[in-house]
Amino acid sequence: MAHEVFHQKGYQEATMADIARALGVTKPTIYHYFTGKDDLLAAVAEHERKMLEAIIIEVFRGRDFLTGVGIFFDTIMTSYLGKFAPESIAITTRDEKIREIIAQDREQFLGI
Repeated sequence: MAHEVFHQKGYQEATMADIARALGVTKPTIYHYFTGKDDLLAAVAEHERKMLEAIIIEVFRGRDFLTGVGIFFDTIMTSYLGKFAPESIAITTRDEKIREIIAQDREQFLGI
């Protein structure tokens, strides 16, 4: 649910109160698990990395490359990206946890 709030409102506009409301919990409950919005964002990034990996596996399974790319692009553009996408690129440049997730993925999947 937190990722949906980030996608709908964007990182800057999303508040911990918005996220708590979407989850049906109190803000102190969220702060019990996360030190702040940046820490929660890192967890959301990890969750979305797993979602993206599942999408990639699904769209390329049993398909030629060009068909898979077309389905991947359509899937990402229609259901995955939102207001949060441009902000996430900017956040990535300053958030060490998210940069580490990206570096691990790059090494694991691309070998670089």
